[in-house]
Amino acid sequence: MDAAAWTAIYGAVLSTALAVHQIAKSMRRLRVTSCPAYNSGSFRPSGIFIRVTIANHGSNAVYVRNLFLNVHVGDYSIRQTLVNFGRYRRWRRHSWVPHTLPDNTVIAPQLPTEIAPGRSLIVWLPATEIKTIAQGRRVRLRIQDEMDRTLRSPDLAVMP
Repeated sequence: MDAAAWTAIYGAVLSTALAVHQIAKSMRRLRVTSCPAYNSGSFRPSGIFIRVTIANHGSNAVYVRNLFLNVHVGDYSIRQTLVNFGRYRRWRRHSWVPHTLPDNTVIAPQLPTEIAPGRSLIVWLPATEIKTIAQGRRVRLRIQDEMDRTLRSPDLAVMP
């Protein structure tokens, strides 16, 4: 191979690496964490809550439009999973039911909102109402952005 071929290979590898870097840099990077929280009367809101933090670790702003809960209602059998894959072309092993947030949920700031890079959104979910909704089942928070993409949180830490 001569110098022109090596230069062409170098250019192709370099442009591919830069394209992959730009795509990875522009991706949405939200991290969702939750923990039980008790606020005394001197802090707002007061009571027993589940504190959910939605942090933007990406380099672009994320526009959050809607939040809702998903309650786990059961698992599909392997046979039913294969039937659903053949019929609907989707691979689901678990069945989740959407549920609206309780009325006294505190979201700071109000939705819809923009989460700037390096900033976070804090959601205070009332623990007693989440426990009533869950009834011993797993509960997750779903975040929906302006482009109708959804992100799910890990299972919320519902206090016993």
